[in-house]
Amino acid sequence: MFKRFISAFLAMVLCFGLVFVNAGCEQKEKLYLFNWGDYMDPDVIDAFEEEFNVKVVEENFDTNEDMYIKVKNGASDYDVLIPSEYMIERLIKEDMLLELNFDNIPNYENISKSVLNMSNGLDKNYMVPYMWGTLGILYNPDVVDPEDAKSWDVLWNEKYKGRIVMLNSIRDGMAVPLLKLGYSINTTDEAELDQAAQLLVDQLNRDLVLSYEGDDIKNMLSKGTADIAVTWSGEAVAAKALAKQNGRTLDYVVPEEGGNVWYDGMVIPKTSQNKELAEKFINFVSRAENAKLISEYIGYATANEAGYNIIDESLHGDEDFWATDDILARCTAFKYLGKDLEKYQERWLRINW
Repeated sequence: MFKRFISAFLAMVLCFGLVFVNAGCEQKEKLYLFNWGDYMDPDVIDAFEEEFNVKVVEENFDTNEDMYIKVKNGASDYDVLIPSEYMIERLIKEDMLLELNFDNIPNYENISKSVLNMSNGLDKNYMVPYMWGTLGILYNPDVVDPEDAKSWDVLWNEKYKGRIVMLNSIRDGMAVPLLKLGYSINTTDEAELDQAAQLLVDQLNRDLVLSYEGDDIKNMLSKGTADIAVTWSGEAVAAKALAKQNGRTLDYVVPEEGGNVWYDGMVIPKTSQNKELAEKFINFVSRAENAKLISEYIGYATANEAGYNIIDESLHGDEDFWATDDILARCTAFKYLGKDLEKYQERWLRINW
């Protein structure tokens, strides 16, 4: 009888202990972050969690459009999003973002004025810039002639048949043939868009393209699965580092016909259940030392000037990481196209990749 009493008592204590522990865990605030893949230093996340005694729950998206659909559908109560400039403009115009209280984000003063000047001003009350860069061509110089890589034409060159990877993103994907044709990457002209889409269809029909990809591009190029790809500058920097580990060499170039210059920013959607914690997170990420760590970890140029000033010196001289004025002079930023975006979407569906 006594043994049964002790067993029951211990079971009850254990049960209450577990309830107590679980209750303690549940008391931690959670911040829900919706971010691109491989776009945050986990050590910085750990430091934020420790300093504020919270838990960060991060989910990833592959394209701005995927992010938009999930947020629009109210699939989750995200606190912080990190979309690109044209998508931020769309979210603002559709009344999906909260204005920021910059009194809670004093590290905003660290942000580069040159990056802020890339903005048309519509997002100034809603966004803190995070990273920026260019769209260009990543290639293996042992296979691809560097002279060929100076033009978007290289992606239609029979010499590289089956070794080409295209970027799985509507705006970036359509920008490539538009640039090749000499048109604006923000065109809404039906005839120009038809020509651009047909170029992509022809490229596939000729079996020039190995695949359309997103985050996997850096792994494919660094391992030699492919030899040329359309990608963003930060992915190129990461790919070059991975390739070096594998005894390979990769180069990156913004073609002479021009490219896209972009920035991503941290915003708070109206789905957020904890705006104050979201602003603490944005401010924490905007600390100079944290911006430095993230930039070095992911290989993208930080929009944080104070962070850039203390970044590894080897990156300061890398024009793939920090585009020069000459490169930027031939680059254009994407604009939000409103209903005209449907013209891009319709044509994107014609490309049976």
